[in-house]
Amino acid sequence: MRIGVDLLGSDSSPELLFEAVLQVAKELEESDSLVVYVNHENVEKLLRTEQGASWKEKGASQIDLHIVEEYITLEDDPLSSVRLKKDSSLVVGIRQLSDRKIDAFVTAGNTGALITGTTIILPQLSGMERPALLAVLPTQGRPLAMMDVGGLVSCKARQLVQYAHIGAAFQRCTLEVDVPKVGLLNIGMESKKGTAEVREAYHALLRESEAPNAKIRFLGNIEGREAFQGKVDVLVTDGFSGNVMLKTSQGISSFIFHYLQDALKDTSSIEMHRILDEMQRHFNYDEYPGAVVCGVDGIVVKCHSAVTKRGLMHSIQGAIRLVKMDLLKKIKDELG
Repeated sequence: MRIGVDLLGSDSSPELLFEAVLQVAKELEESDSLVVYVNHENVEKLLRTEQGASWKEKGASQIDLHIVEEYITLEDDPLSSVRLKKDSSLVVGIRQLSDRKIDAFVTAGNTGALITGTTIILPQLSGMERPALLAVLPTQGRPLAMMDVGGLVSCKARQLVQYAHIGAAFQRCTLEVDVPKVGLLNIGMESKKGTAEVREAYHALLRESEAPNAKIRFLGNIEGREAFQGKVDVLVTDGFSGNVMLKTSQGISSFIFHYLQDALKDTSSIEMHRILDEMQRHFNYDEYPGAVVCGVDGIVVKCHSAVTKRGLMHSIQGAIRLVKMDLLKKIKDELG
């Protein structure tokens, strides 16, 4: 198994991200390796760090540096950058995934360019018009698959229905839920609430849920405050609303955790500190893999542009798990 990791084009330095690569490499099985995309300038910087120099000296065979000529910045226009920067780390990584030279691709780069690149380069899965981002979030019950969280800012009702089906397929494959419960993110529970596209999607999902041998159970509209109660397995929304909700929830959880940490800093209770550590593991988004690009024939994981060393570690490890569980084949079989 070979996992491609893009170190360029994010808000985090390649040197920091390379530390995550080195850490994950220590845990790889002998037959596995990481393909790291980096340019000439940053190769020299990586090898000057203490960890990089140590890696070079040991000659670790499970990390392959793939030198690229350029990279796509976060400010670049998605479509033109994918077309013009063909030797960029992001485009090269997607092409190698398409050519089956790697089994998964992980990046913290330009989201728009990633969605554009995967749309142009990778085959689309059956029933999906455009790729979308799926994020897994903690709840009071089972983990929640929310989709879309930033791939397509606005979408049609039929695309929201497609998100419901691929999100349900994801949950059947990862959680072994026979008939996942699906909710539609909205400003109220009533069927008349929301935009025209959301209202149309509501009725379409209701019809599909009521059909014989339905593969989803539609529970109707879900308000943001209900999302973490564990009522649904899949939460469907457009990329704009999903991204706002995702980042708001990340900010709130970080605020609450740091508030408690500060308030209890003088507490000597071992049990209290154990609970705080457990809360951090459960709610800190660095502990979760990045978002999965769904709808294309390839496993692609998108990290936050300001990804930390720990965040990239978990994203690479998440990609490895998805490959090992043969997720892509299972979803393709689910979608027909």
